[in-house]
Amino acid sequence: MEQKECVQRAERVMRNAGMSKNFEIVGQSVFGERDAYTAQVRCITDKGVVIFVVAGPKLEEAREHMRAIHDKF
Repeated sequence: MEQKECVQRAERVMRNAGMSKNFEIVGQSVFGERDAYTAQVRCITDKGVVIFVVAGPKLEEAREHMRAIHDKF
């Protein structure tokens, strides 16, 4: 997929997952927060790579946020 499409898709899934606090797009990356959890989707389409990261205090809840983003990407 093209870089622009990847970033647009990342933006859509992040917002739909509720990761809209402090939302921003910086270069190849889309960032957002929800409660104590922070997420990033980074599109490096010229290398064929999309990186998903979710960080927060509880592993299982972080996994739930990851699934909400990754599975709908």
